[in-house]
Amino acid sequence: MAVSFRGRWGRNRAGREGDGLHGLTQATVASKVRRVRFPILRFGVVPVVDGPTFRADLSRVCRALGYYLGTTVECRPLPTYAKLVTLLSQGQLDAAWVPPVVAMDCGAMRIARPRIAMVRQRETAYHAVLFTLQDSPIRSLADLQKVRAAWVSPDSASGYLVPLASLRARGVSLSKAFADQIFVGTHEAVARAVRVLVGIPMTAPNQFFRTLLVSTVTVEVIAPTT
Repeated sequence: MAVSFRGRWGRNRAGREGDGLHGLTQATVASKVRRVRFPILRFGVVPVVDGPTFRADLSRVCRALGYYLGTTVECRPLPTYAKLVTLLSQGQLDAAWVPPVVAMDCGAMRIARPRIAMVRQRETAYHAVLFTLQDSPIRSLADLQKVRAAWVSPDSASGYLVPLASLRARGVSLSKAFADQIFVGTHEAVARAVRVLVGIPMTAPNQFFRTLLVSTVTVEVIAPTT
């Protein structure tokens, strides 16, 4: 993830280690930002799960960011990244918390530039993995033949775009590899989908749906699950 600022805001640098929204707090608080004279910074974010806990955490993030910027931060939760990018391009947002691919798109379109990057275990890089159930016949990429896959979202880097790009680079035909693909919203939901979807009764025409291929970045669920 990265925070993209429009041109009028000052410089900063990557923050400390963190994860999720808590990581956003650490990244913004640790960054050194030139204090600005604008009274309000309009900050866009797309919540994975918009609930009381998220709203409370977001409020703390806004207060911390506002303190270190020397201004008031007005956070605007949005339903999609497409809507967020549109508001950035229209000048209705000054900064946004976005995934890597969206940040790259914003840079390519000269809408905004990355200013803060997530740091985990002293690295800004991370890994995406594909995993199957323990009793699945899938043991290598060669076994990807008309399987059912669960992903995070169409604009998720680690939960969709990067794994698919990697498969293409390795010569895997996506049309032959996947018979069906669904998007479930979060990495946690992807992990839960394993148990739920495998229990769906399969008829003869759907015999290839007996296995489930899942994308996740959550290290704890890389191990095979029964």
